[in-house]
Amino acid sequence: MYDVHGELVRVLVDGWSGVGVIPVQWDGRNAAGARLGSGIYYARLNAAAGALTRKVIRLN
Repeated sequence: MYDVHGELVRVLVDGWSGVGVIPVQWDGRNAAGARLGSGIYYARLNAAAGALTRKVIRLN
C-alpha cells in the first residue's frame, strides 16, 4: 500500500503465492501497526505477467 506521495506504507503480501485468486485484506494500518487517516491510497500488485495499481479510498 502506498500513500498519495508514493511512499510505501505497508506490504500486505510478499513472495510467491501460486496460481489463482488470493484474497488480501488491508486493515488500514501502516507497517508499524498505527491506524492511517482517511484519504487516498494505492494498492500495487507486481506479478510475473505485469503490474497493476488500483486506487483505494479509506474512510474512518
